[in-house]
Amino acid sequence: MAETNALLRRRSRKGSESSNLSASAFIFFYFLISDMINFIEDRCTNYQHRTFINADQSDATLAFAVDYSTAGEKCTMNACRNCERPIYMFEINKEGKLSTDRNKPILDNCINYLKGRQNITLNVAGNGIYTFAKYGITQSRLNDIITGIISYLINEGCDIKVVRSGGQTGADEAGIVAGYRLGLETICLCPKGWRFRDINNQDIKSEELFKKRFSL
Repeated sequence: MAETNALLRRRSRKGSESSNLSASAFIFFYFLISDMINFIEDRCTNYQHRTFINADQSDATLAFAVDYSTAGEKCTMNACRNCERPIYMFEINKEGKLSTDRNKPILDNCINYLKGRQNITLNVAGNGIYTFAKYGITQSRLNDIITGIISYLINEGCDIKVVRSGGQTGADEAGIVAGYRLGLETICLCPKGWRFRDINNQDIKSEELFKKRFSL
């Protein structure tokens, strides 16, 4: 777990450079990211439908939350239960850290389950940034935490090949970032209309703005 904590303390790559890109450079980067991530628009506009698909088409779900009482977390737990897929619920504390005491048993159980499998697909879920932001936890911080956990699982011998999520801000978004940082096949299944919820808890429907979040 010490190795995991060291990974989680890594400084995130700054995203501010994207704001200084010329129009032509941004267009190039936009298509580059689209090539690295398989973006799929669901046939349903609600969040629940793609939650069930992502759970069903994965070997396991890794959830990351500071609050597991939200409607989104309840939906994810219900989806995993109905699809008979395991869910490993990591708790991020209000300081934006993974407590070793609480999370080491979860990580150990996850490793024990995944090590007996090949060509693993992981689903990443959890709170949106609108929930994490209440505690001062940034998207950049979440990107590093979830990249660190998945990297640790790979280093422990888990044959992870694919990472997928619903593309929501917060944990979902960090899962997609982790996938392409680690060179894994990365799938983002989002609601019809490219719907996502911003830091102000407002729903946005825009393909351009949806994908722009991944220009890190």
